[in-house]
Amino acid sequence: MELKKLGNNETQVNQNGYLVLYSYHTPVAIHHLASGQEWRTSKKWSATTSKHINKWVSDKAIAVTQETLEAIIKDGYTSALQTAIGKLTGTTTTTTTNTTNTTTTSTNNNVCPVGQILTGGQCQ
Repeated sequence: MELKKLGNNETQVNQNGYLVLYSYHTPVAIHHLASGQEWRTSKKWSATTSKHINKWVSDKAIAVTQETLEAIIKDGYTSALQTAIGKLTGTTTTTTTNTTNTTTTSTNNNVCPVGQILTGGQCQ
């Protein structure tokens, strides 16, 4: 884990393949290093925090709830987004580990290896 102070009350943390922007002590945006995908909190914080976020993310960043943003940091974006999609669509998500220690996440009939996301019916 690498910590980088960007300004007053603005810190970037490099951890587990993600850059996470903290404003004050709260994670407010994430950049996935491998895919370039970005997420920003949809929660409205202070004007200063909004300025930190807008300076740090691109215009392609996806707004997600604070809960989802924190789940991405904790569980990785595949797991967190599949859980969020399941809540929206009413589908269930299960995670299993087989004897070769390969963990897969299954949503209905679609299965992707951990670290990949199902997009358009294909794992990426």
